[in-house]
Amino acid sequence: MNRRVPMSIALDCEFVKTKGRVIVSSIAFVPFASFKAPLRQPHSVGHARSGTGVAKAQAHAEQSARPCMITSGGSTILSLDPTEVMRHADVLPCGHCLMPLLQGEAAVGSRQSLTAVEPHPSTTGKEKLPRNYEKMLRIVRSEAGLETLCPHSIPNIRRLDKTWLRALHAAAVNSAEFRDASAHLDHLRTYGNGGRQRWAISFLMKQHPQVLQDLLRKNFTTDDAWCQWLSACGDTVESELQRVAQEHRRISSAQSERKAHSKPGDHPLDSCGVQYKECKSLEELPRELSRTWSALISARAHVGGVKFYTYGNMDAKAIKNSLQLRGATANQAVKPPEGTGKGNDHPNEEEEVGCNLLKSPHEAKVVDLTRHPLFAASGFCISSRKAPPLTDALKKAAAVDVSARLLLESNSSHDPLWDAKALACVAVACGVVPFSNPPVQ
Repeated sequence: MNRRVPMSIALDCEFVKTKGRVIVSSIAFVPFASFKAPLRQPHSVGHARSGTGVAKAQAHAEQSARPCMITSGGSTILSLDPTEVMRHADVLPCGHCLMPLLQGEAAVGSRQSLTAVEPHPSTTGKEKLPRNYEKMLRIVRSEAGLETLCPHSIPNIRRLDKTWLRALHAAAVNSAEFRDASAHLDHLRTYGNGGRQRWAISFLMKQHPQVLQDLLRKNFTTDDAWCQWLSACGDTVESELQRVAQEHRRISSAQSERKAHSKPGDHPLDSCGVQYKECKSLEELPRELSRTWSALISARAHVGGVKFYTYGNMDAKAIKNSLQLRGATANQAVKPPEGTGKGNDHPNEEEEVGCNLLKSPHEAKVVDLTRHPLFAASGFCISSRKAPPLTDALKKAAAVDVSARLLLESNSSHDPLWDAKALACVAVACGVVPFSNPPVQ
């Protein structure tokens, strides 16, 4: 890699929505580079014996070269213990794995039209409505199935009071019991109204409570059945979190074992290794994130620096929210107790930790690949304002990058490590990252 060129790192996050904030629950850092992979040319006996022929063949190969993504250093994964994710999440993460539960038999419903077409009187009128509001509402009224609900808005029954959730099904919408439950669940609206023709449960609860209740009653015979379905959603999500975490542990463990058995002179394994760190508390993960970020910046401070790439702006917001938590950065480190002087033989532990942290959340700067001019110029944008899903962008990158094709064969989207590698392939295909020297075989 050219030492004068900034190191490129692709990162991807998974999120946990808790206490009104969206913060990082898992993040992968994947250093990567771009090099020219010449197309294979048929060998010619005449060319092999002619210096001129060899030169022409090399020139043709250079012109025919295609970009190829390679990981250029060890990847790092920081993740919150799945049990802790489930303990803190207000709404369930991993919405993609809930689609079968939303589209199953319980989601068929009676297909009867729903009632209550007007917003509830308690609505303030200041609610920000989606652009396709009327279209989405028509779909909910006509379908009456759970597939009309946003999979990223399912309440976490393990964290919320079951009494509130039961009331959404059992209590009359004009009753004090329903209003009280709605007030207790109102904080869930912080996480959005839904999208892609799917409503968030919290949004329907506030804007169209009768529509929500009819939807629940048509799909669940009792409030117990409704709560059992929510519990099944929670179990599905935790299983998915555990599966991904176990895979990361396996990859990291296998890498450590290979290092332990390597001999002097062997090819270094750091170039393709994965370091996995599992944090046991919601407070530990932001500190590890800050420490890792600071170390990556410091390592390249005098040789070109580092550029961190994300796909969209959600990752940047979650990273900033995480680094704003108490103790995540050096400026937020806990101060030593009063009366502790500089001559203390046992310096405060938080002060020592703070030396290795970012000074401020503002140091965690990222480049949104979807906003880069070359992203649109390369034909990746669906429209002037909309970027395609990452997997769709990777399919387009696969037309020019063999690494992207190989990654598609092992599709594991929503795994931050896989997603970060996919982002790296798209960045290379766009030409955002300058070419480096080809890897040594």
